[in-house]
Amino acid sequence: MGWLSSILRMLAPIAVEHGGNVLRDSIRARAAQGQAQPGAPAGPDPLQLLAAEVDQLKGYVLGLKTDLETLNNVAAGREERLRRWLLALLVWNIVMTIGLVALAVVALRH
Repeated sequence: MGWLSSILRMLAPIAVEHGGNVLRDSIRARAAQGQAQPGAPAGPDPLQLLAAEVDQLKGYVLGLKTDLETLNNVAAGREERLRRWLLALLVWNIVMTIGLVALAVVALRH
């Protein structure tokens, strides 16, 4: 495996130096091939495809927004119930403490 990495280390600078030129030439060749065949049936307009995808993304975002609002409402309802429950437990604790203190005072007086 070491020999493979040494070969790749030697070839990496060459690939970086010439890779951009090869890619640029390939793109130019494809563009020239597309322009050389004017009678060929053109595919859908890329701009229209992009616009359709953007509209689809907007729909997904609106759906996510409504889902998020629903989740927030559910969380707020649970939080409100939890707040009421904690308040009830606090009142119960206060009542029980007062009752035990009163019971202890009555028991010590007799």
